[in-house]
Amino acid sequence: MSEMTLKVVDRFSEAPDKAPVYCEICGHATRAGKPFCSAHVEQSPYVAGLLQRLESREREQQAVLAGNLRAIDLGGDTASEIYDQLSYYGSRSVPRLARDLNHPSPLVLRYLRAFQRAGYPVEISISPRGKPMARIMRFDEAATARYRKAV
Repeated sequence: MSEMTLKVVDRFSEAPDKAPVYCEICGHATRAGKPFCSAHVEQSPYVAGLLQRLESREREQQAVLAGNLRAIDLGGDTASEIYDQLSYYGSRSVPRLARDLNHPSPLVLRYLRAFQRAGYPVEISISPRGKPMARIMRFDEAATARYRKAV
């Protein structure tokens, strides 16, 4: 054995034994010192927060699909996903963007239009194949577009 291997073995052999941790709900022993067992992990504050966030997102998407455009939260998860996807990959057709994000195309298009109404540099156009395309304009393009609008 090399000297390095012996040092690693010594370090692990000197690790102090930790007392077992028990679930805060049922009292059963947990793994890796976690405060909740696998049967009650959904009651941890972190998981409860995630579930609440997912439910809120689902309610927002359902309301937008039902036609309530006031439900769109441009600071929310769905809007962030759409904007981040366009920022990273560039120009995308709306059906492709919807497929990549696993959202219906009408939902994505409504968010894109909301970005435009709010003044984001999002451009929606029609491709030569007749598909709606979306992209984030460069700074100089956005400035030119604003100037044309003002004049």
